[in-house]
Amino acid sequence: MHAITLEEAYYVAELVGALAVIASLVYLAVQLRQNNKMIRLSTLHDISSLYITCMLSVNHDQESTNLWIKGLSRYEELSPGEKARFLAFMGASMRTLAEQHYQWEQGALDSSTWEGMKALVDDFTQYPGFKVYWALRRHQFSASFRDHVEAAIGSAAVAARPMYV
Repeated sequence: MHAITLEEAYYVAELVGALAVIASLVYLAVQLRQNNKMIRLSTLHDISSLYITCMLSVNHDQESTNLWIKGLSRYEELSPGEKARFLAFMGASMRTLAEQHYQWEQGALDSSTWEGMKALVDDFTQYPGFKVYWALRRHQFSASFRDHVEAAIGSAAVAARPMYV
């Protein structure tokens, strides 16, 4: 039997060290993937919670619900105070949807989730009250979100789907 030389021991130690580094990198990659998934899920949960809170405020009582529906379809009939409330409701809704759009652009929100929110934006754009809101507040949103909303407003392909009947 042949005794291992110092040089051979060195090469064996180098090989073991290299394998340990590779194993560590694989472990880190798996951990990063799991962490990214958890961040995406958390982002979706947070944004969805914001939108739900916004819609609950609109439906807090019958007066708020009536104001929301009237503002969407017959904005010009609202009193000045009702217009202020409607614009605040719409602003909260659109700010939340703009955040979802941004998260989707950044890759933190998956496309299938954004498609549902995109449909909601598209539905909003068909209401006369939304168009008034947008004319007044469009400058408050990012260029990419404005482009999306304005494409939906001008699109013949976006069919008017009543949100509230």
